[in-house]
Amino acid sequence: MISITKIRKSITGLLKEIKDIDVYYEDVEKTDSENNDFIIDEFFHVALIPITTNIFDENYNDKVFLVDISYVSKSPSNTLYYSWNEEMIATFLPYINIDDRYITIYSSEFKIVEQVGHFIFTIKFSDISYAYENKREEDVAEELDINFEEV
Repeated sequence: MISITKIRKSITGLLKEIKDIDVYYEDVEKTDSENNDFIIDEFFHVALIPITTNIFDENYNDKVFLVDISYVSKSPSNTLYYSWNEEMIATFLPYINIDDRYITIYSSEFKIVEQVGHFIFTIKFSDISYAYENKREEDVAEELDINFEEV
């Protein structure tokens, strides 16, 4: 079963290959602290959003996740973000390796919003259902002989 944790681990590994900076999955802001040691000036932020889970049958689900990877640079420029987009395409397309599976990424979208680069794509895959994976094998009763005697 592909968990969100496994997806995050795969995306983080690929992003670290592109640029070895912090990767966040929760909200993060540049700090207004007077201490400049705690200012975060360059990082990736990943929004990993479960979009749909459709039941295929009792054992499998079809899942879709939206992935929006934001790149906040300490020196933002369109040229930098266009170059970053090319690196992202080369790294994430045509597929992404998650655990022991290869998931095809059919298309991506790129945009720059308020001096932040965004690389957006969807992950679609079929997976074993949580209930099926965690189903216990039930013990089958052996043959039982019962003798009734009148008292």
